[in-house]
Amino acid sequence: MKKLIILVWILGFVSVSYSQKVIQLQEAKVTYEPSAKVLYEKYDNGNVVLKLQEAYVQQFRNDPVKFLINNFDMQAYLNEYNSMNNNLDVTIKSKSGYLKANYNKYGELVQTSQKFKNVLLPREIWNDVFASHRGWTMTKNVYTARGKGSAIDAQSYIITMKNGKMQKKLKINPVKKTSIVAVR
Repeated sequence: MKKLIILVWILGFVSVSYSQKVIQLQEAKVTYEPSAKVLYEKYDNGNVVLKLQEAYVQQFRNDPVKFLINNFDMQAYLNEYNSMNNNLDVTIKSKSGYLKANYNKYGELVQTSQKFKNVLLPREIWNDVFASHRGWTMTKNVYTARGKGSAIDAQSYIITMKNGKMQKKLKINPVKKTSIVAVR
């Protein structure tokens, strides 16, 4: 009886293994669709203005220059408007801020500037500000940056702090680790 059970068990495995067929699958195509929706486009006199509706919070402001490079096809613009002799200014706007980028006549990114309000501060700056300003509350902040090409050369955070009726503005340069305080 024991041999019969083992034999049935082996025949079951063998029959299952022979019943497997190899199925050839079609080639899968993966495409990239940006999740941000362009609400407004304006093309005139070497200026492009795009107004975005972000699919999620901080989609655009996490890395605006990378977002611009991935979502604005400069070569397609040059092919359509091939009479560009000057530099081209591209502005991308969202509810939280904007990025202005300047391209030369060959379609190369020359410089960028950006400004965003109420951004999430980097952990190091957050710790420094609240360690040195106990009892103060941050009411708003503004992040500004500019650079050449896709690199950021200068950036700063302007933080408005409040403690009762007193108000302070802190200007922090994270690269130089300097801060300027103005009390009102």
